[in-house]
Amino acid sequence: MPIENLENLDLYQALDVQRTDPSGAIHEAFIKLVPKHPPGKDPEGFRALSLAYQTLMDPKARDEYDNLLACGPNIENLMSNAFAAMVQGRLKRAEPLIRSIVEETGGASEAIMMLGQVQFEQGHVRDAIQTLLELVEKYPQVPLYRVNLGNMLMNRYVESVDEEVKQHVLNRARENYEKAIELDVSSHSPYIEMAKTYLSTEDHETAYQWTEKAVMANGREDFDDFDAFLFGYFVLAHTGDTDRMCNQLLRIESVLPNLDDAKRFVVASFVHLTFSIVRLRKFAAVRELILSSIRVSVDRKEIRDLEEQLKETEFALEADLTWNEFVADRFILDPVKDLAAKMFDFYMLKTTPERFEAQTQEFSKSLEEISVITIRESLARLKLRYPAIWKLNEVLWNELFIAVGGKVGRGLHNIPCWVWLIIVFALMYLVGSLAQWIARVTP
Repeated sequence: MPIENLENLDLYQALDVQRTDPSGAIHEAFIKLVPKHPPGKDPEGFRALSLAYQTLMDPKARDEYDNLLACGPNIENLMSNAFAAMVQGRLKRAEPLIRSIVEETGGASEAIMMLGQVQFEQGHVRDAIQTLLELVEKYPQVPLYRVNLGNMLMNRYVESVDEEVKQHVLNRARENYEKAIELDVSSHSPYIEMAKTYLSTEDHETAYQWTEKAVMANGREDFDDFDAFLFGYFVLAHTGDTDRMCNQLLRIESVLPNLDDAKRFVVASFVHLTFSIVRLRKFAAVRELILSSIRVSVDRKEIRDLEEQLKETEFALEADLTWNEFVADRFILDPVKDLAAKMFDFYMLKTTPERFEAQTQEFSKSLEEISVITIRESLARLKLRYPAIWKLNEVLWNELFIAVGGKVGRGLHNIPCWVWLIIVFALMYLVGSLAQWIARVTP
């Protein structure tokens, strides 16, 4: 696909569709391409697809974009370069290009929206909000502009510490989402964004109800509702209600077309969502998502990878269940507990590999004043009583255990002599008892 050459792409080319294609073809193209450009492996490709899909699936925003392309080859070239710079994160290059488009077109709405996005991503939130406020005032009938304004207001809600300001901003965001729904009742996006506002206030049930409104926006349950189903699952993950989570996944599987592209898209989306749920420490929700991915996947290698991920998740789930007991265990050294906590953070993607390596070195220094025997006993207790926590990073724990004189493995050579004596005496007793029994039953 041509997405590898971003410099010469418009939004249609990013999705590999024609300018005359209907929205259904755009949706199918998005489903086909996302698994090839997953956000974890190809963030630029995924961002290009997402930006293009967001605009082209909103009929009025698409009309505004088409009008912009009709302004001539110079504007079209500026748009392609600005789009490429945005996707690649070169925002300082993108902004003057977009301002040139705004100036040359006399304030084209799609260019103004791009300007607001660039301002927002550079951290100029107030400027971005002002740009979008002027945009929705000038073009009040485009749902996407309302949604983007609401999203920027929600960012300000999250960043604000003043409760009155937070409530005011939250209400304004919801007003814009409600207006977007009035303009296009069939679009999922404003319903889902509304659900996010309630999730941010920990009103999980209301958040979930908004995802259900999104599902029923077109009057039926089908695969077009996938994004609403998926965010509904994310909301349920916060609650820990396993029965409802399983039911949500079964609903997704029931509307899934028997097409490999659709199945790959679902698995890619599930895997991406697991990263967010892992950060919540909701490992049961991660487990159910992986199990559903295994049922859906059409790739044998992918299934094997998912099965390995499932094993790790089971360890994490068990480790989480025993965590409080582990932390309270007075026979385990505090530095060992600290390192285990850092391992958990690393597993939950809350720290980078480089930071984790530095933390491991800090752990080594913290043990310099502690006797080797005490360290070994602490690690031995960890391995025996909390095997799931040990298995979160078995390689590292084993290396530490060996370094302080511990033995790893279950070979016969590792069994102490006193255990061998007990085994021998037990066998002698059993043999003697068996002989007496045979003597009694033999005529």
